[in-house]
Amino acid sequence: MHIITKTTGDKEQFSQKKLERSLRRAGASKKVAKDIVEKAIQQQEDFRTTQDVHRFALRLLKQKERPVAGRYNLKTAIMDMGPSGYPFEKFVAEIFRAQGYETETNLILKGRCVNHEIDVLAQNDTEAHIIECKFHNNKGVKSDVKTALYVKARYDDLVEGRKDNPSASGEKKTDMWIVTNTLFTQDALKYAKCSGVSMMSWGYPGEESLARMVDKLKLHPITALTRISRGQKQRLAESGLVLCRDVREKRSLLKQAGIKQRDEEKVIGEAEAICALEVLI
Repeated sequence: MHIITKTTGDKEQFSQKKLERSLRRAGASKKVAKDIVEKAIQQQEDFRTTQDVHRFALRLLKQKERPVAGRYNLKTAIMDMGPSGYPFEKFVAEIFRAQGYETETNLILKGRCVNHEIDVLAQNDTEAHIIECKFHNNKGVKSDVKTALYVKARYDDLVEGRKDNPSASGEKKTDMWIVTNTLFTQDALKYAKCSGVSMMSWGYPGEESLARMVDKLKLHPITALTRISRGQKQRLAESGLVLCRDVREKRSLLKQAGIKQRDEEKVIGEAEAICALEVLI
């Protein structure tokens, strides 16, 4: 039994079944998944963390099924969007837009007491979602109950402000969301459920989690690409090219990000191949 450390600091047993399941869910063929698992079993004594396992599998996937490698690396890809968090807000807006909402980012809305900067506003004819985006560069960081308390207080002030301004109230059902690319603490989830704040994290809530929504809606981030550098990925994301599906349409941004013309078709081809993957939801 070989024990490895998770990003949260907890310990767990290295699981070949878990590794194979993650590879298959990313779109790897049975043959490739089994081959990687067999090699991982042979080298498991070298693994100290789940990150070690991930890097080992990712390196082999790049050799065998490159588009799958981009999908397998999705969690890291979202973190690679850049230190500002702004591309993540655009990414979250795309998730709601793909579900039929009109979206705006970086708004100032008037509350009863003060004005509030809103990361994303998503609305349709009947409802509006006020969305707070919590972007973290470290997989082990969790958004805690203080975040949920802060967001609920802002929401209450906004609701009271709309009551004071009948022309802004309308008849739309309005709620508050927190979306993070990592995890929430149990207290944060408990408070949010009790207070009516909707939550979305990497693995929550189940089939409507961030990871699942990306797969369902084919909204793979530009940072999932394996043929370009991290700096180039961040420059593309900061310039507004957030999704793999938009690469061909916005190919002029590739040059601006420092990608050579001879490499453009390879980059576009990989982006389209990632979007075309059939993954096990």
